[in-house]
Amino acid sequence: IEAATQFSKIFAAAAMLALAKYAIEAIKLASSLADIEAEFMKATGASKEFARSTTVAFRETRRFGASAEDTSKAAQALFGTFTDFTFQNIKTREQLIETATVLSKLGVDSQTTAKSMQLMTKSMGMSPGGAAQSMLNLTKFAEELGVPISQLTSDFASTAGSLAKLGSNGEAAFKRLAAAAKITGLEISKILNITDKFDTFEGAATQAGKLNAALGGNFVNAMDLMMATDPVDRFSQIRDSILDAGLSFDTMSYFQRKFFADSLGLSDVNDLALILSGNLLEKLKKRRIELENLQRCKKS
Repeated sequence: IEAATQFSKIFAAAAMLALAKYAIEAIKLASSLADIEAEFMKATGASKEFARSTTVAFRETRRFGASAEDTSKAAQALFGTFTDFTFQNIKTREQLIETATVLSKLGVDSQTTAKSMQLMTKSMGMSPGGAAQSMLNLTKFAEELGVPISQLTSDFASTAGSLAKLGSNGEAAFKRLAAAAKITGLEISKILNITDKFDTFEGAATQAGKLNAALGGNFVNAMDLMMATDPVDRFSQIRDSILDAGLSFDTMSYFQRKFFADSLGLSDVNDLALILSGNLLEKLKKRRIELENLQRCKKS
């Protein structure tokens, strides 16, 4: 009986200690959240209501290893960059903050997330919730494609001007661009720099004229290139026109390589080598099938 009594005392003391530690941590967390709300209001000029969305979102984001400061930074980026953020109801605001915070823990800068959501809602016809889900989908796509998540999302945000003109097709076009960039090794911005020159009849006629002069025949049709609004379709047509003329980077002479690089507006001859490397359409098709099979396996 004496031993049992002693054990009960020890157990009670341990329970009291654990409870005291829990209470101290709870007080620290409450104080930290109060500081975060105050800092958010100071940084943005937002109301207490908006600041409270940050602390509510933190209850979810801390499950992913996010700190209160991480959550606050994500909320500040959304407040300052995503203009429709302040028009959303409380539940949607909290969802957006949670998404931006989780993405930040995956290596995606919160400013990049906010800028991308702005593009998706303003130019691609998405709802804020749809934009949040699309950003999460981009991280999955980056993993499947085999490129850093931070790089892919940064590329998406930086191509806003070119993607906006494609409207609701912008996201799909970007994924094709990302796949083409992965296969060729040519940066997305460089692919767009080549294809954007064909947006007007005058630009298309000028570029087609330069290419045909380099090819020594009428291999490029300016109208076909202008009508093919998808950047990868244009890129493939330009690339195929050179290959259809029986040329390859290895068989070109020194001056041919420089001439074609100049005709395409490339920064250097190495970019021409990247454009002509491998079978782009075959690899794109193969990569698309691989990604589709991977997604089916994950669902099953």
